[in-house]
Amino acid sequence: MHILLAAVIMADAVDDAQRSVLLLVCSALVLLMALGTSLFYRNPSRPATKIVLFSAGAVAVLWVLCGYGLSFGKAIIPGFLGSPIGLLAAFGSAGGSSAAVLHAFALVVFQGAVAVLTITIITSVNGHRVRLGAWLAFVTLWLILVYAPIAYSVFNMRDGWLFDGLQIVDQAGGTVVHISAGAALLALLVIFLPASERPQPPKQRMMVVGVCILWLGAFGLNIGSEGVVDQLFGTIILNTLVAPVVAAIAWSVTELLMSGRVTQRGLVSGLVTGIVAVAPACGILTPLWTVALAVLAGGICSAVVTSSRRSAHGHGRRPVSIHLVGGIVGVAYIGLFGNGVGWKDSGQPTGLADQAAAAVGVAAYSFVVTLVIAWVVHKSIGLKNNTAGARVVAVDA
Repeated sequence: MHILLAAVIMADAVDDAQRSVLLLVCSALVLLMALGTSLFYRNPSRPATKIVLFSAGAVAVLWVLCGYGLSFGKAIIPGFLGSPIGLLAAFGSAGGSSAAVLHAFALVVFQGAVAVLTITIITSVNGHRVRLGAWLAFVTLWLILVYAPIAYSVFNMRDGWLFDGLQIVDQAGGTVVHISAGAALLALLVIFLPASERPQPPKQRMMVVGVCILWLGAFGLNIGSEGVVDQLFGTIILNTLVAPVVAAIAWSVTELLMSGRVTQRGLVSGLVTGIVAVAPACGILTPLWTVALAVLAGGICSAVVTSSRRSAHGHGRRPVSIHLVGGIVGVAYIGLFGNGVGWKDSGQPTGLADQAAAAVGVAAYSFVVTLVIAWVVHKSIGLKNNTAGARVVAVDA
């Protein structure tokens, strides 16, 4: 009996160690994804690069101090936020197994990397428009008031406000990362983008390098969100590989039909759209249904960008379309064709209603709260970098 118990404990320890290694490798890939995102939306000015780096560092520190606890700790505001000291509690409950402690550390690191990625999406688009000190204040408030409540509900999968009557599926942060960031970008667009601002063409070579790095990092985000090498491992890898390619083709075809030309910027934007759309669904769709999702997401997002290209604020809508619209399409699509939960299998529209409600709910919450935070910070200490003036270079064109 004692021998059997010892064997079970040893097997659990080995399993924890293997999962920890997987999470740490995936964490590095997610940080690589953040780097690719920064390059994809990169502004050539040094202040913008500095702000992206400082923001990522601030989020990493805040994650250890309170972010992990707010997102995964014991409820301090039921259904909304965990305790900010939840990180210490997690380590205290890890028991005496060193493998279990390592796994707890690995989970903190992985989720911290996901938080850094989310902030990097927002900062990379707006870094050239803001003052460093004010932006760090905004990032702090956004992590606590927007990101943490959404992560608490979706990633915690317990006691969250989204799970009060909703049964949603989100494999790798379609709501937490992309929809929340996309809605925040839309809110900041209202504040930052005057009609007089005109974009200059971004460096195409840097965008291509960035999207390649971003695509590689997406494998870490999607696999790490599963957290274990299981029967879905191959499906996740294949879907993450296929979706960006198909979405890029769909984007380019739509662009050709609507504007009469295909651009390199559109092609790489389609790749990112596929990465965004497949994130929530990478483990719950067959490859065939993933292809259909990529066609849908790439076509819709391309139509939104192409139709608004000549409007006053059109050049700011590309990242909003990619992350917000692409994320909503990916999350809602699960309600139609997700294995076991979609309308095609269940015969009921309940799954679609739940997925759509979650997507719209997260988008609305992030938009409203981001708008309030940005307005308060701007009115109190000044968020805009007014010295940029007409020389602002918008790389999200």
